[in-house]
This record gives sequence, C-alpha cells and structure tokens, in this order.
Amino acid sequence: MASSTLCVACAQLPQKDAGLAVSKQQCLACKTTFGLTSYGAPFRIKPTKRSLVMSPMVLTGVTIGCGFFMFVMFLVGLGFWTKDQVRPKANRPADPPAPNELARIREVAVDERFPSNIAPPTAKKRIRDLIAMIKGENDVKQDNFLVMHMERRSELRGMPFVMGDACRMDGKRARSFQTSVEAVRNGFDRDSGQKRGAPAKDDGQHSGFWNAYMSQAGAQGGMESDAGIAALTQMIGPERKSMRAGLVRQLASAKRAEATRALARAAVFDVDLDVREAAIKALKEDGRGKDVSGEVFVRAIRYPMASVAKQAAHAMLALERTDLLPELAAFLDEKAPGDPEDKVVDGKFACVVREVVKINHHRNCLLCHPPAQTGQTHEVPGVMPIPGAPFPSSPSEAYGNAQSSNDPMVRADTTYLRQDFSVMMPVENAAPWPEMQRFDFLVRSRVVEGQELATLQNLVASRPATFQSENHKAALLVLRRLSGQDADPNQAAWQRVLDNRVE
Repeated sequence: MASSTLCVACAQLPQKDAGLAVSKQQCLACKTTFGLTSYGAPFRIKPTKRSLVMSPMVLTGVTIGCGFFMFVMFLVGLGFWTKDQVRPKANRPADPPAPNELARIREVAVDERFPSNIAPPTAKKRIRDLIAMIKGENDVKQDNFLVMHMERRSELRGMPFVMGDACRMDGKRARSFQTSVEAVRNGFDRDSGQKRGAPAKDDGQHSGFWNAYMSQAGAQGGMESDAGIAALTQMIGPERKSMRAGLVRQLASAKRAEATRALARAAVFDVDLDVREAAIKALKEDGRGKDVSGEVFVRAIRYPMASVAKQAAHAMLALERTDLLPELAAFLDEKAPGDPEDKVVDGKFACVVREVVKINHHRNCLLCHPPAQTGQTHEVPGVMPIPGAPFPSSPSEAYGNAQSSNDPMVRADTTYLRQDFSVMMPVENAAPWPEMQRFDFLVRSRVVEGQELATLQNLVASRPATFQSENHKAALLVLRRLSGQDADPNQAAWQRVLDNRVE
C-alpha cells in the first residue's frame, strides 16, 4: 500500500494514466508507486475511480445476466473453434524468443561502473574529473583521449572508433541534425501527452509524434536529408515496435540512399519479425538502391552473431538478390566469424577475433562523444544522466538545446562509435534510473594471445572436416535456392556453377 502522504519528490511528478507505464517502481521515502515511460520519465499514476456499492438485488441481476452472456459467448466461441480445426493455419514464423543471446554478450564501458548507492554530487564530480582528463588530453592532440584510454582500459582496444574529420559533422550538417534532434524529442513529448496537456494516444501509428516531428523538422531536418534520417534511426532504434514500424513506413517514402541503407539495416538487425518484414517489403516494392542494401546484407552474413546472418539470408531470398551470389561464394572460403584470424595490428602480426559487444547507452556518453565546449546548439549538446539521480522527466529537457554549464554535457556533432542496433534491456538495481535501459551493440576486433588463443585454436582444430558455421550455412542456403543448383561448400565449386549460369 502506498502512503497517503506524498514526499516532496513524488508530489512534483506529473500525473498520467497507468497505461503509459512500461514499468513501475516504488518510492523509498513515501512508498508511492510511480510509473516510468518508455524513455524513463517518472510520473504518478492517476487513481482509478471506485465503483458504487451494489445492492443485493442489483448483484443478483448482474450475476444472472453475466451467466446468460457467458453461455452465449461459449456457443459462439465453440463455433469459431470448430472452424479453426478445419481451416489450415498460416505457415508464418513467430517472433524470436526473449533476447537471451543479447544478455550473454560482453559489456564494455568508458570507466568502472559507479556504486549503485552513489550520491549524485559524488557521481557528478567523478564525471567532471573524467571530462577534465578528456579535455586535457585532447588539447595535446585531436581525439588523443581515445588513444590514451585504450592503453588504460584493455576492453576498449579493437573498438571501431572513428576519429578525425570522419567523425565530425560540418556546420551545415550539424544544423540539420540539430533541427531533427529537437523535432524528434518534441515528437516524443507530444506522443506521450506531455505537450499542451494532450492525452497520449497509442493508435499504433504514433500520429502525434509524426505530426509534431514533420511540422518542426521540415526539409532541413526531415526525411529528405541524411542528417534527419540519421537522427531518426539513432533515436527511434530502441523504441517500441510500433514506433520502429512507423519509421520503416516513413523511410519507404524517402528517396535517399541513406533511407535505403536504414531499411536494409532494419531488415537484418531489428529484433522483431514484423518490422524486418515491413522493411523487406519496402525494399522490394521500390526496387531501389541495390548497391547500398547489398553492402549491408553481405556485411550481415559475416556478422559474428548467427541470428543476424540468418536474417540477412532471409532478406536476400525474399528480395531475390542473385547479384550477391558471387560474394556469398567468396565468403565460403573465409574463416567462421568469431574464429581467430591473423592480422597486422600496429605493424605486427597478431591473432584477432571479431566479437559483438554491448554498451550501456546512458552510462557511456563520453565513450561515443567528446565533452561539449560551449553547450550551444551548433554542438548538438545533450546533458549526461547522473548516476543516483532520476532521468529528466521529459526528453526535450535533456537533448537538443543549450543547457546550463553546471550540467556535464556531450556534443553529438562528433560521434566516435556507431552502433549496429540498439535494444532496451533490464538492468538490476537500476533505481532511480528506469529498469529498462538502452544498450547499443557493435563489433570489436580484439587481439587474443596466451591461453585464450590456445583454447580457441584447439576448438577450431577439433572440428570435423565437414564443419560449417551458421553463417556459412546461411550463405549456402541463399546460393542453393537462388541458383537452383548445388555444389561443394567452397568458392571454386560455386564459382563454376555461377559461371555456367551466366553462359
């Protein structure tokens, strides 16, 4: 039972309908149960109205009426059940199970995790100390902090950091990105009913979000600009399925290569089957950007996560991508993704493994972005969440606008890491942060040596000669079905088959 007296913090929370809560928590001070939206904003749950006490006569009538209604519904249901027994069921694959595969993936971070009971002022001081180190090392040389920090934290070595001009937006693109960031955040507010007191209506289309976004973003930051598409895909990536499906519909109407690339990525990386199928349908109906989408599909076949390779194979089959068969044949002679490979690293030969890692998006702002210098809009600033303190009640309070210099901020016009996909996952002992937090997934190439390398080499050596990884099986499936032929699982054999097809 919640206390009838609210503490100061809970009394200041806005009241909303219980249906907006993706999870619930209880205040430690006053025991009030409060809800959390999909992006972590806390709110008090509106009390439900109590029903009137019924008299015995009314209760008797209601009971008889309910009994008669249940009898009629039983007969109707029996009829539908009988029809279902003779009607063939649709052969449609189900959505994948809970992402246990993702839970087992290694997590990396910019720094050691703060204690769960850390006080916000202490956490803010530690963040400011790290920012001071970053600025000092970057003053010596551009992006020098990343180079130095990889020496200090071995888990960051091999991460696909992008540095120099390649990770920085020019002024025009940054302004377009900033416009879209603001529009997305304001759209989230409108969709959840925080703007103008409007009630949130999840009609499956999120019309409140898209109307607000389109009216504010315009051509500069909307679907017809690369920066606009980048902001949408980055920020909607971990949102609920209906929101991601809406993004696919919007991308289908855009005519830019970046939109095609985003659709191809959704077709292989999205965690929901319905969204993947919608992305494939959009690519098939338009028939555009084969070079762009083909690059995504071939990379996904090599991805060191079997489920992604299988989803890429499904997309290539659905789209009948016979143009990609030579590249799939070449992949057959490559090592299994995740096996150790000889590479030149820092001028020396070393054994490297490619593996998927995950990053807690909320705790690692400084791993992907440098600190803001001025906090002005041209930097596309965002306030960093502070461990021990609740998330901002509204996304527009934390992102896209210049903020007080008292808050640690990063600048999103410079991005060192770009994730392949993002997912909301539960975090233990999360309070006062929401239980469901965003995790970003990407591939690092890590040097292995010593006992770990010996163990991996022994594992590879113990495999039978006929061993095929799940990725290679996915490539062979596409080769066989799209060619209508079969051959030994190597590039030379399949190249002969493909050459004969051409002739």
